[in-house]
Formats: sequence, structure tokens, C-alpha cells
Amino acid sequence: MTRDEWLVLAIAAADEAGISPIQLQQSVFLFSLKREKDLGPDFYDFEPHNYGSAAKEAEGPFSQTLYADLDALVADGLVSKSWQPGAPWSVFRPTERANDWIKDLRREAQKDALSYLEEAVAWVRQLSVYESVHKTASIRVIG
Repeated sequence: MTRDEWLVLAIAAADEAGISPIQLQQSVFLFSLKREKDLGPDFYDFEPHNYGSAAKEAEGPFSQTLYADLDALVADGLVSKSWQPGAPWSVFRPTERANDWIKDLRREAQKDALSYLEEAVAWVRQLSVYESVHKTASIRVIG
């Protein structure tokens, strides 16, 4: 599977609530650490990034290529981007147009890899932005 296919599966794992850009970065980063053998050499490279006031100046993993792929999915009408009231970030959700594609991807994906991706998304989404950046960064150091 390609990296943008895994990316849309991560977005779909958040269900109707959607997923913020930072949560998406953290989820895909954790997935890449645990499931490296399932990913091609073209998967996302992450580097340290200061998330600013959203994460109390915390530094965590970041991939510019992930954002480029995300923008392409939005431009193609497969993912929607909407602003959260009262929050300084947007939320991403799969569009109706992507539903059949997502069903096909779920069938094609290696089941244990998909399960781990869904668990990573669920874990990151239960944390505050600050907690997710701090905990995800420490996983890289100790995990």
C-alpha cells in the first residue's frame, strides 16, 4: 500500500469526529515505528518539530511530505478540511467520495497493520495535543 492510502486509513479511523493535523502526524509516526516492515521505502520521514503554543512549545515528530499528501487528498475531494470552533487547528475527515475507496483499502490492508494504525489513532485522539506530542516524542526515545 502507498503512504497516502495509509494516510486516508488513519483519517478514516477517527470516524465522524475527525482528526487534527497534530493528531494525524503523531498517529502516522507511531504507526511507522511499529509497522516499518509493512511500509515501503517511500513512507514518511519524520523530523523534530516545535508545535508552538498548541502544544506548550513541545517538540514532536513532523513530516512535511505528510502535509503535502494531505493537501492533495483535500484537493482531490477525498478528504475534507474544516476548522474547529474555538480551536486553532482544522479537522480532517474522509468525504463521501472516498467511502468506497476506504472500504477497498481496508480489505487490501494487512489486518494486523490496519489494527495497529486504528489503535494508534484511538490512543492519540484520547490525549490532549500537549500530551500526545510529549508522549509520542518519548516513545521514540525509549521505544
